[in-house]
Amino acid sequence: NNNNNNNNNNNNNTLILSNFKNLPNEAIKKLEEAGILMYLHTCAGGAIWGLIESVRAQMTINKIIGHVCKTALITSLVPIFFVGFCVTKYTTARNKKNTTIELWKLNFFSALSLYPWIYILPIIERTVPFWLGGHIVGFSLFFTHLWWTDADIFKSDAKLSAIDEFRIKRAKAIKQAQEKRKLHEQLQLQSQSQSQ
Repeated sequence: NNNNNNNNNNNNNTLILSNFKNLPNEAIKKLEEAGILMYLHTCAGGAIWGLIESVRAQMTINKIIGHVCKTALITSLVPIFFVGFCVTKYTTARNKKNTTIELWKLNFFSALSLYPWIYILPIIERTVPFWLGGHIVGFSLFFTHLWWTDADIFKSDAKLSAIDEFRIKRAKAIKQAQEKRKLHEQLQLQSQSQSQ
């Protein structure tokens, strides 16, 4: 009985460890789906570009740190505002419009709401001159990450469907193997209890 309990504990520990090994991949996938990983990459790109340009301009260490932090922050906040907030709000509002007049009004006022940015963007540019370059570096980092991790965005629909079918078949096979293992363990327990 002690051997069986030890085997069961070892199997449970192996199952728990295998779940923890998948945890970073699952967490990264969730971050990708939420778009947070994109913002983290743009933030990192801003920091890298701010550092490169500050060192190239031979600034003091305090100014370098200031430029790195400001560039990282602005490089991620501008896309969060425009892509994360404005585009989401526009898409939500557009989906609720039914007539051509409503769409014209929405598009007119959406375009009009961008007018203040004629004045805001030059202030950002004077305060954080490296943010646009950081934005480009950040998106390059993000798309390199997507390419390196073989993200779904680069796959055709046919390939994605085949992957889904494979995952379903694999999950069924794993479940059947686990059921067979449990049945085998139960049979072993029964045969050991009968022999005693």
